[in-house]
Amino acid sequence: MNGGLRLLILAIETSNVYLSIAVEKDGEVLLDYSEKVPMRHSEIILPIITELFTHLKIQVPDLDRIGVSIGPGMFTALRIGLALTKGLAFPYKIPVVPVNTLDGLALPYLGLADYVMPITDARRGLLYTAQYSNDGIQTEYLLIKPEDFHTLIKGPTIIIGDGVNRYQKIIESLKPEAIIPEPNPSFPDARIIAQLARRGEPVPIDRLEPFYLKKSDAEIDNPEKDAH
Repeated sequence: MNGGLRLLILAIETSNVYLSIAVEKDGEVLLDYSEKVPMRHSEIILPIITELFTHLKIQVPDLDRIGVSIGPGMFTALRIGLALTKGLAFPYKIPVVPVNTLDGLALPYLGLADYVMPITDARRGLLYTAQYSNDGIQTEYLLIKPEDFHTLIKGPTIIIGDGVNRYQKIIESLKPEAIIPEPNPSFPDARIIAQLARRGEPVPIDRLEPFYLKKSDAEIDNPEKDAH
């Protein structure tokens, strides 16, 4: 079934305005794609995956697992990635590993400072964040006000994510303990999602859901919707 390829992984990242896709075999990235595609995830995600597979001469049944970013992030974009993942995985019983968006942002920076804190814009004046060290995640996944972020800084901390630009003045005020790398990634790379998927545990398809820390804007604007 795998054509001699061991642990062939498709990684999908759709938590924000970027689309990131990677195909990895045994820790080596074979091909990847990352581009800003605001509001166009549903149009191009399948054609991009088809193009990558055609170039690599592989098919969906060849996959050993799929890693997919589950959030927190943009509600509609996340659901597009998860729906496609389920559609690809279910017919062939391909194991699926969910990956938290914040974990994907933090991984490349672990060990470069005492702490790493990804911050992503949750809209409505809020941030998603968590604190990481070499020993792994040190807090729960958090939804906080930007003005409260300073209370989480416990030492030299690399801060990454699209929240850095959005709340630049607040982050800059935390220097020198706040370390802002250049370039500063605003989204998790699918190549990192593939790494985490390789290490992670698959979940049953019926338990694959977006990771939400707040209601969607639509649900907030229409609270009666939750009653249905």
